[in-house]
Amino acid sequence: VSCRALGRGVERVLWAELVNRATSAGVRRIHACYLPTAKNALVANLYDQFGMNKLSESNIGTHYELEPVAPVAFPAWITVSGNAL
Repeated sequence: VSCRALGRGVERVLWAELVNRATSAGVRRIHACYLPTAKNALVANLYDQFGMNKLSESNIGTHYELEPVAPVAFPAWITVSGNAL
């Protein structure tokens, strides 16, 4: 996602769509890993903001888990319809 789009809520829309699709598919746990680079420091705490639990952290990366997986509301300012994503 472009840095121009981040911080305007697009990341929340993508997160809601991912989690809602996972919920519909019966997924009960989501794992994620943040790997720090020179270009992605802007999203270093994104998984924390989404409420994921930090499992481990090192200079290589940070591992997260979301359990249970439950539906997430889309931001009020946007409507997603059909299979737009």
